[in-house]
Amino acid sequence: MAAEKRSTASFMKRRKQTVTDEKQNDQLPKQNQRRLCLIGVDEAGRGPLAGPLTTAACWLDEDWEPDKKEEVQLYKNLRDSKKYLTSSKKQLKERKDACNLLMNESKTVNPGVLYSLTFISVKEIDETHNILFSTYEGWVKDVKTVTEQLKKRFANEEIDIRVIIDGNRIPPELITMMSEQFLVESQVKADETVKAVSAASVIAKENRDQVMIELSKQYPEYGFEKHKGYGTDYHTKKLHQYGKCPIHRYFKIPALKKDDEGKKKRTFKKLIELDEDSDQDGNNDE
Repeated sequence: MAAEKRSTASFMKRRKQTVTDEKQNDQLPKQNQRRLCLIGVDEAGRGPLAGPLTTAACWLDEDWEPDKKEEVQLYKNLRDSKKYLTSSKKQLKERKDACNLLMNESKTVNPGVLYSLTFISVKEIDETHNILFSTYEGWVKDVKTVTEQLKKRFANEEIDIRVIIDGNRIPPELITMMSEQFLVESQVKADETVKAVSAASVIAKENRDQVMIELSKQYPEYGFEKHKGYGTDYHTKKLHQYGKCPIHRYFKIPALKKDDEGKKKRTFKKLIELDEDSDQDGNNDE
């Protein structure tokens, strides 16, 4: 009986020590555990007739959350930049505030957000003669920048990087960089499903829109603050009226719609008739 008690006591002591060791081991850093960092990539301004192209890459710390209650909601509702209605002042302000939140967080000591933003000028776009190549240049630059930021941010850790690009294209240079520790993939509509890509789309779009609003002050006759350089009917009419300005890209000016062309001809005909009437009135006065 005494032997059984000693045996039980010895077992319980060993078990207690084992549990203590397990707890201590859980608190120690796990060997060979690598941190996975996801970088989202997107762009704004591939389709417009005027203004720069902007690209952006963004990393979001999955454990990060804003401090203020209203910012928490902004971050929670972060979405593809196209999902913020341009017809709603409230949603445009929400997009702007979300962009500011992301960009300001990146300036903190241990940021929960890292990003890179690139502006590609009209001159650079025209020199490549291919908007896709210009986009590739921006994407590569942004991904490399955020990758370096992540290496500094987690200098004492081993990291694996996964890049997700919105769309169905991957720049050849990023393909050559791929390895087990650096994977790149493209996903159609990733800006709607991957938060880091949504963040990149918001940063790219909001910053480009602000540039176009500023440029509209230099060239007020085109109304860039309204259409941001896209080929709307209004913009096309202004191009026919004033021609191109220095921030227009290389392209053939689109034809007016039939109704607009008809109005243009009718207006021109009316001006000629008025001019002829004026001449006749002048001759009668003589």
